Amino acid sequence: MIAISSRSHRSDKLDYILTRLPKVMELAVGSIGGKLGSIAQGSADYYISVSGKSAPKDWDYCAPEIILTEAGGDLTHFDRTELTYNNPDISQWGNIIASNGYGHKQLCELSQSILSEFDASLEI
Repeated sequence: MIAISSRSHRSDKLDYILTRLPKVMELAVGSIGGKLGSIAQGSADYYISVSGKSAPKDWDYCAPEIILTEAGGDLTHFDRTELTYNNPDISQWGNIIASNGYGHKQLCELSQSILSEFDASLEI
């Protein structure tokens, strides 16, 4: 699998998750639209976003989501709930995964498990 990630929005939590997910390669791309477009066209298999002090906005996801899902991909939170738009807070908080659709459920479960490991390591 090929992961696609942010060039500039990195954190210890994101790096922890990405180093533990299956992949043969990781690409770095600037915009969420570019990342989801790369998944839709088959250049990458998944993208992970974890919010911290800030989060992507509705406009970062809404148009790329329809392109991705029309190409057969999925975009959800790690717990597989769908993103919602036009809320009073326009930020897309939480842990989000986009994939080409193949193994999306398993990637969500694995990502959630890895995130739990990360959170537990902070309690030590």
